[in-house]
Amino acid sequence: MGRSGGFTQMEVLVCVGLATILGAIAVPKLTAWGDVARAHGAASSLASELRHARARALVRGETLTIRFDPAGSSWETRDAQGGLIDRSQLPPRLWFSALPQNRQLRFGATGRSDNGTVALSCGGSTARIVVNQRGRVRIG
Repeated sequence: MGRSGGFTQMEVLVCVGLATILGAIAVPKLTAWGDVARAHGAASSLASELRHARARALVRGETLTIRFDPAGSSWETRDAQGGLIDRSQLPPRLWFSALPQNRQLRFGATGRSDNGTVALSCGGSTARIVVNQRGRVRIG
């Protein structure tokens, strides 16, 4: 009687063992990639909101201030009189790992701004948003 088609129990066990080892190696890498994507996605959203605040300051012809709250993982946009315009929150698992010294950025009526860097972190990954004196916002 000859051997029938299929795998032996030993071959299946070896394949399952190899798949388990490869999975154990891949999971930490996938988690790290997820942290990178989460940090850069949040940085992109915050950069867009900063650009919007600059445009709003130009349209209104007044200074707008973005104040960061590291404890609450949030920020708010206020007008020249201190009135609240907008408030936003970072997604879960993200935090501010660096902020401008006074924890705020200002966009003037001409679009100019304070120099400042805001860094967002998730796990071991960090993304930075840089604002220069001309009000240019970039992810760097």
